[in-house]
Amino acid sequence: MTEQEAYEKGERDGAHNQGYHNPASDPASRMVWSGAKANAISEAYAAGYKNGQKNKPK
Repeated sequence: MTEQEAYEKGERDGAHNQGYHNPASDPASRMVWSGAKANAISEAYAAGYKNGQKNKPK
């Protein structure tokens, strides 16, 4: 997963009230990704989620 994919997933989850499912908190992913990559994915997802909530359909 790239940072862009994480951002887009966060945006979708936030816009549609899917719940906060940050891919970087998955233990299997954390074992595969370096700490820096996991942090980047986490930050991208969080930013996307916030933006999705702000712009969710009324």
